[in-house]
Amino acid sequence: MAIYRLEVKTISRSTGQSAVAKAAYRTRSDLTDQRTGERYDYRRRAAIGPTGTYVSGKAADIPTAELWNAAEASEIRKNATVAREVILALPAELDSEAHLRLVASFTREISFRHKLAAEFAIHHPSEHPEADQRNHHAHVMLTTRRVNRGEAGELVFGEKSRELDGRGTGSGEITAWREIWEDQINAALAFLQYTPEANKNSSTTGFSPQIVLTATDEVNGSSGTLSITN
Repeated sequence: MAIYRLEVKTISRSTGQSAVAKAAYRTRSDLTDQRTGERYDYRRRAAIGPTGTYVSGKAADIPTAELWNAAEASEIRKNATVAREVILALPAELDSEAHLRLVASFTREISFRHKLAAEFAIHHPSEHPEADQRNHHAHVMLTTRRVNRGEAGELVFGEKSRELDGRGTGSGEITAWREIWEDQINAALAFLQYTPEANKNSSTTGFSPQIVLTATDEVNGSSGTLSITN
């Protein structure tokens, strides 16, 4: 059974976090945070799958170090939220090419919707003999500011994406993200002749042939939930 999961986290200086450090781990890179001078080298960690970047909905060839150091530099406050992260469970029923299409499509959609820069990294299940081989998942990091490209191709950071911060709008936007992901997964499974028949008001927490996938269900802690660790 494939498990629906979309979890959103913030990356904030108030808790000692760095967007550069998070990006280094997610992409298994060797990055230095130019703001603090700290180096983060995760190249010896387990290999990952494809990565990709979008700026305001357009594919962009931007080095990970450049993007997240620029995101850090755009914030002045010592307790600033410097990035967001979305964690997506990927259906084990789909192959690696379908996973890439799904994650790239979702990342592009959210980047375009909020005019943000976004970078995704797809992680495979661990090769450890006791590891859960359903653990296909992706990490999507998002800037908290609008980002565009300047005339010379440079990154230009603008205002904060306040619709994601506000009490009156933030939860509604996250629900919209869940519905986007729900629709994309169901379309991919339907293409393989599965029948998920998504219904966001259902109480079902997972999907497989003849089982409903829902975007609004709380799956953490429920039976059958896949634990994502990388």
